[in-house]
Amino acid sequence: MSEVGEIINHFRLYILNLSKLLMLWLKFIKNNMNIGCIYTVETYHSLANPLSAATEIPFGISFIVTVLEQKGFDVELFVITPDTDLSETLFKYIENKNPKLLCYTAVSTQYPSVKEIAMNVIKFNENIFQI
Repeated sequence: MSEVGEIINHFRLYILNLSKLLMLWLKFIKNNMNIGCIYTVETYHSLANPLSAATEIPFGISFIVTVLEQKGFDVELFVITPDTDLSETLFKYIENKNPKLLCYTAVSTQYPSVKEIAMNVIKFNENIFQI
């Protein structure tokens, strides 16, 4: 098997194991739980529609969102840009839906943005489990 093929297989196993771990954890908490998923971008189409096409959503987070929805959870995906007003988007969602879990995904260049969002969420509501 080629090096690229091995990397793809490792990635598939990683996603599968992450999904299994998430599903095991979710069995211990209330059904119909609200879950928010967050993807950050540096450049964007517009604030209202940051992605120009649905194909721009990374495979990993889209896979997790799909599995959670199939299991009956209410999942909302947020695409956060550098200009997104968190109080009008994410914090309003937290106030209205009271999610128990927020899932983040990011490439290494977006890590500082995701970390900042997660720290602001803790300040806003420290009871939300974040991964």
